[in-house]
Amino acid sequence: MKCPSCTDGLSVAILCGPGCTLAAVRCQDCDGTGAIAESALARKAEGEKLRQDRINRGKSLREEAQDLGITATELSRRERGRV
Repeated sequence: MKCPSCTDGLSVAILCGPGCTLAAVRCQDCDGTGAIAESALARKAEGEKLRQDRINRGKSLREEAQDLGITATELSRRERGRV
């Protein structure tokens, strides 16, 4: 299935260091292939649902993670469909 986050496996990012530039970087959702498995799309959709629910309840990422007994990093990964 075609990756919904990119068109060709590349994303555009702003890289800031001693000056900001635009750069093409490998898409994190499809790992640069331009295609994504349906199971990955399902994880991504479920993660977005979790995120929207948290936001609708007025909870920050850190607050929700603390309530769940996990790190904010772990919750962020779940919300982005990475795990």
